[in-house]
Amino acid sequence: MANILSFKSAKVGKKIRIVPLLFLFLLLLVFALRGGINYGRAEENDNVRGWAWSSTVGWISFNCVNNGTCGTSDYGVNISSTTMNFSGHAWSSGVGWISFQDTGAPDYSFNVNCPSFCGAGNNCTACLDPDTGNVWGWMHIVSMGNDGWVKLRDAGNLWPGIYLDTTHPSSTWRGWAWNGNDDGTGIGWVNFNCLDGSPIPWCATSSYATWVKGMGFPVVDNLAAPNWAFEDACVATKGFLLNWDLQDPDAGASQSAYRVVVNTSNSMVSPIFDTGKRPSSAEQFSTTSPLIDYSTSYYWWVMVWDNFGLASPWFQFNTATPSSTITDNIASNLSISPDPNLTFTTYSYEFPDINFVYAPPDPRVDEDVSFTDQSYVYFPAAPSTPVPCDEAICSWLWSGDGIKTNSTPTASTTVMTLEYGNHSISDRVVGPGGYACTTTNPIFIDLLPKWRETKPE
Repeated sequence: MANILSFKSAKVGKKIRIVPLLFLFLLLLVFALRGGINYGRAEENDNVRGWAWSSTVGWISFNCVNNGTCGTSDYGVNISSTTMNFSGHAWSSGVGWISFQDTGAPDYSFNVNCPSFCGAGNNCTACLDPDTGNVWGWMHIVSMGNDGWVKLRDAGNLWPGIYLDTTHPSSTWRGWAWNGNDDGTGIGWVNFNCLDGSPIPWCATSSYATWVKGMGFPVVDNLAAPNWAFEDACVATKGFLLNWDLQDPDAGASQSAYRVVVNTSNSMVSPIFDTGKRPSSAEQFSTTSPLIDYSTSYYWWVMVWDNFGLASPWFQFNTATPSSTITDNIASNLSISPDPNLTFTTYSYEFPDINFVYAPPDPRVDEDVSFTDQSYVYFPAAPSTPVPCDEAICSWLWSGDGIKTNSTPTASTTVMTLEYGNHSISDRVVGPGGYACTTTNPIFIDLLPKWRETKPE
């Protein structure tokens, strides 16, 4: 076979030198339009739509729905949502049938990029890598025999191959494929999207594209961080919760996995956290890892996979766009971060450790009960060193249910009388920087002891 892989530097196809086959092509076309040839399946099962363009052979249709010929010539190309392998046929009035399910491809090494096996053993010539959107392998112009293999991607990245645009909701194909031989036979470059016209897009004069129906790539929206309000920080100051929403054009789509990268610099290289691909439907990531530091600004990125195994591109948290929101510690982030739109910032020191005691230990109805705060707070200079609360650095608020009287609800000690039964008493402490926490403890109030006067004997 001639060297069909020879690289041409310009995206211009050579004129095809297969004139003796022209009569065969016309016969193929007549048979196809009359229903004499039916390579494809029902068009409802073929999810590839649209057109590609070759300056040598003209338009290539990937589904009979494009030109309304399904009643007489039912054909189409399909990508399996489970294996990501291609099957079926496209049609060109210039060269006839173009197959995605033949044997004898020049090279099957592309299979290492396929999620499932794709090769001569299962009549597979091309596959989709859902993580990258790259299309690997070949399509075959049947009438050209061994000279008809069109390469969809170059493993050495010498030229831009075919890929699905993961940022486009309808999974539009982009890029170029190549067919050429040493003796000059071949159709040259095949373009799959008018946006890739050279040197300028061709869409103004001829708007066309190829896309995949019902296999839209997911995107991510409504990124939010750190979602670690005071109530959460009181449990673990050095932590954060990152949220996002899956957006997918396919009905019934759901998230199957996510990957989150967090770093102290605006780079995904050598990150603080990289979760890797983590199977989960949860649209959030939280951590209280000791790797997190106080008063530190963090950048973060997320990508997701849907239930078809298709991956989104990376999305970076960025509050300059409507899709991202910083929820907590905003003032500190604005003052500390080098890129406040791209980061969230952790709290500067530990939140108060709240505790209190009361006496007597077995209080009764209408008996004075003394509640005394025994909390600790922290300062920026020593963010994890506890300091006992006093009136100079703390303020208090005592509350609860069943309280009849509360002598000094905003002091470190208060005296209460309470009703009979089980109740809850809360102590809220505000420490340095306005960091505030609340703890609530149960208390049981018993009845006063019963007595009666008796006559001494």
